[in-house]
Amino acid sequence: MLRIFSPNANKLSDEGSADAQLLEVQLQNAIIQVEVGKFVSCSEVLHLAVLHPRKLSVYSVSGTAGNVEHGDQYQLKLVYEHNLQRTACNMTYGTFGGVTGSPLICLVSIYVLVSTVCKVYRFSLYVKLEFICGHIHDYFTR
Repeated sequence: MLRIFSPNANKLSDEGSADAQLLEVQLQNAIIQVEVGKFVSCSEVLHLAVLHPRKLSVYSVSGTAGNVEHGDQYQLKLVYEHNLQRTACNMTYGTFGGVTGSPLICLVSIYVLVSTVCKVYRFSLYVKLEFICGHIHDYFTR
């Protein structure tokens, strides 16, 4: 289940309230990680990258002003997705190597395979390590 909430500094609590929830969508696959960034090369708008065990999906979130008491309506639309050959573990993104334009998304599989993707699949690299302990952010700088 993917839920998007509107942050409110005046209401600090551990759980989001129903009035702060903007969108709730049941996705077909389990969610490992979610990131927000400029993942579409022809757009300056922020998008949502959702990492599933065997798939990376990038979505746009759009809102429509409401004319009734229910308020604004938000929609999640798939922009692109990549089916993964191996089970994903985590991801990070950035301008690795000084790449300009959209940031690259770097995926790590449970078999220590590092892949970079944008709108098209870039490359995969097998890292000769027995085990990567921790999150990939510990090994790559943005």
